[in-house]
Amino acid sequence: MADHADHLTNIYGVSIDAPAYELSDYHVYEKDGKLIFSIASIPTNRNRSGDQIPFPDNYRVQVNFDFDSAVAFDNTQLNNVAGGRIVSPERIKEDVTITLGVQDGQLKASVRGNRRYRPSLIQRSIDQFFSGTRAEVFQFGPGVRANRNFLVFSIDKAKLLPFASNPVLLTWAASILNEGSTYVDSLGTQQIVVDGPFQDLIGRALKDQNPTEIRLQNALHPSQHVAAGFGYPDVVIYDTSKPAQFPNGRTLDDDIITYLSQFDGTTPPTYSPTNRDGVDFAASAEFTFTPLQGIYADANRGDIRTSNAFPYLGDAYTIDSGSDREKVRRFYDSLTGSYYYTSSKADIERQLLDTTKRDDGYVFSAIAGRGQAAYRFINQRDGSRFWTASKTEFNNYYNNPVYRYEGETFFVNAPGSNVAGSTPINRLFNASQNRYIWTGDTSEISSLTRSGWSDQGEAWTV
Repeated sequence: MADHADHLTNIYGVSIDAPAYELSDYHVYEKDGKLIFSIASIPTNRNRSGDQIPFPDNYRVQVNFDFDSAVAFDNTQLNNVAGGRIVSPERIKEDVTITLGVQDGQLKASVRGNRRYRPSLIQRSIDQFFSGTRAEVFQFGPGVRANRNFLVFSIDKAKLLPFASNPVLLTWAASILNEGSTYVDSLGTQQIVVDGPFQDLIGRALKDQNPTEIRLQNALHPSQHVAAGFGYPDVVIYDTSKPAQFPNGRTLDDDIITYLSQFDGTTPPTYSPTNRDGVDFAASAEFTFTPLQGIYADANRGDIRTSNAFPYLGDAYTIDSGSDREKVRRFYDSLTGSYYYTSSKADIERQLLDTTKRDDGYVFSAIAGRGQAAYRFINQRDGSRFWTASKTEFNNYYNNPVYRYEGETFFVNAPGSNVAGSTPINRLFNASQNRYIWTGDTSEISSLTRSGWSDQGEAWTV
């Protein structure tokens, strides 16, 4: 569920250059009985160091809910591209609004709305917050390794809808700068909003819906979208009565990548493509997307980085200036006798503060381009970690109740891929200690095997 229009626009169709307030993705999904809401911003963020980028002091995002608009599922085309058909789009309204802001580095939320839906109960039911810089996993893949600022929160599903007779909700988010507000443009110059308010609205609609006037869609209320000539309102339609999983039972992909990958990341044709079944209004969708933007280089929908724990995003990519490869660092845990591998700057800093960990330094670099994820599992009995790039091993460990899947950590070449110039990383096992180590250092492999470790062969290559 992504819009990716990325502009703050006023009612005259004029946009301002305010990158810190621009929204690039809005995702809603269910996990463990909670609805998770994830908003990505600062789409121009090219900082790949992994440093946390602060939110502006006046950064505010509104998350809106319409609980009683009727939605029909009688139009296959709209079901595919919009999630359903809103019976009376002109009647869309906010029943409840959650306003998010960041104060002293902490995400805060206030809830207001129709008393019928108990906004005070919803306020108390928000029990998880995250704000900060993480890997952008839906629009760009690891070849680009872009980071974004994210706001993520959860609400108990049962408490969000206790008084709603309609199990299908509409939701959308908006970043707003009002008249007189200050902001910093992409050149670092402070500006003052004139002819505001300016808004970046984000929901389900796509860049290919009406590319000529897509920015104006951001400034309009969703109830005005169809009357203004758009194919359907820019909102997320979410049916809470159906079984769902992260994220909402859908594959981890991005609709814009799905659309543009048909054309090898180059200029789409002037006619409406078949992937939208004639409902995309892409009659003049002519844009050129370069590999730098990630469309061409990373159209592979499996090319993502996610974690299995809240906020369900991957750690921010950490890449040295002038490089295109993440460095993977190894730590030895003196309490458990196990090894830990990470390429996350924030994670490395945490490990360095732990006096029980020995820093072994950087041991190899993850691959630069599209690759296979190295999946991480934790042994819940002893706290040791296990990494694998094998899909078979992944399934075995995922279904083993002793282990908990922790997500994708870095990207490698699959074992046996024989990529020219690559370095094999072997996995060794110590049976007496029930411990593993991963290394590409041939002298370390020889030393470990002489001391009783068994070489299990190539785990992956980098």
